Amino acid sequence: MFLINPTSLFFFVLVLVLLVIRSSAMFRYSRSSDIEEYLLGYPDWPNNERITSNIQFYSNQKKSEPSGDYIDMIVTKWRNAYKKLEQHHGYIQWLFPIPEKGMNSLSYPLQKHEFDSMKKNEQCKQRIIAAYQLMLDFYGMEFEDKTTDIYKNTGKLKRTSNYKHNYSNLNTSFHNYLRITRIIKFLGLFDFHDYVLEFCKLIATEISSGILSNVEKSAVDYWFNLILLPDHRRKLLQHIEALAAKVSDKSKFKLLRKFNFDKYPLPPPESKEDEGESDMIE
Repeated sequence: MFLINPTSLFFFVLVLVLLVIRSSAMFRYSRSSDIEEYLLGYPDWPNNERITSNIQFYSNQKKSEPSGDYIDMIVTKWRNAYKKLEQHHGYIQWLFPIPEKGMNSLSYPLQKHEFDSMKKNEQCKQRIIAAYQLMLDFYGMEFEDKTTDIYKNTGKLKRTSNYKHNYSNLNTSFHNYLRITRIIKFLGLFDFHDYVLEFCKLIATEISSGILSNVEKSAVDYWFNLILLPDHRRKLLQHIEALAAKVSDKSKFKLLRKFNFDKYPLPPPESKEDEGESDMIE
């Protein structure tokens, strides 16, 4: 019979505990630092001009990898393919590229020159909204406005007719919370700020109703803090206050009730002089 020395076992368990604590601390640091980097506009934004995969994909000239397709095919043929959207883990980094590494080794962080080109391209903007609508439908949401004009769409959302199945999946499929973080960052980068606000407002509403209770921590720790405009931050707080006033039981959605932006304030706006210097440097 193999006997384990008690002293050796103690040190083995101790090492495991220390590794878990260290990993947890590193995760918290990484999580905090990536929010701060985003709020600062990615000061170290990568800009390798030889990397063009994202702009090629958004120009419908390159398929996503692995086992993917052209963006125009994904936003049409993959709609309502909920099992595929849930289980396929290689498309989200292509639909919503940001200047951060993702879990897909076959995708690339969004390069600054790609971002600059995409932001000027109206067709790319239309594809951004089509990609967003694809994921909204997957999560059980849709635009209230039926206009196809992205500049007239308020971004306001409502439940889809078959939201119950999709909400149930979102409430229990936690890897989608990382996807949503990426989506919000991407929309913010491309100045779809109203869309971000309205998404956060609907999430807050559904948390308060109890139907999406499991997303509460991700929403208050992460998603809400990614709002980039001061006025939109105020509007979200007002929306949360109104929701709290409707529910007298203070044991309900405690994290949401206590939410504020103190942990992640917006950086001070740059002065015109600073903006001029920045332009000169570029």
